[in-house]
Amino acid sequence: MVATVHNIGTIVSNMDVSGTSSKVEDSGEDAVIYDYDELLEKGDEVVLDPAMAARFDPTIVAAMRGYKALRVFFSAPQAAGSLWDYGEDDLAERVLKLSEEELGLIHGIAATFRNPAYALPMGSQRVTVNHVTAFAALAFLDGELRPLARTRRRPQRLRPDFSSRSR
Repeated sequence: MVATVHNIGTIVSNMDVSGTSSKVEDSGEDAVIYDYDELLEKGDEVVLDPAMAARFDPTIVAAMRGYKALRVFFSAPQAAGSLWDYGEDDLAERVLKLSEEELGLIHGIAATFRNPAYALPMGSQRVTVNHVTAFAALAFLDGELRPLARTRRRPQRLRPDFSSRSR
């Protein structure tokens, strides 16, 4: 899975955004963000139709705002692959049918979940972009956050090709 995180105009791919120094290290095409303090200004308020808002736990609606300086982008097939990796097969099929606007809300949730201070229900495992993508899609589709069906991902070689099944 390739997810892209945008940090103040810098494109960052397949990254682990943890650490303590306050700089962005640029290594060719990729960069690593080491300090979240500068990035954590909340994004714009999300306005949802009242019927749609009623589906979500208030913490998920708040997470949809994301952060102004940190954006996480992925396609619906990438989100489906992440969900499948952790045993959420039904949700993997559902995420393929979402609109671009709905996928954008999932991107906001993913940016919030990418913050190391946000406690995802996964125990002591290291949080990866694949986890963040799966949890964000699950939270949007279920309306609340819960543990993924699997704690370890399935073998990549068994993953279905979701790119041919998107809208």
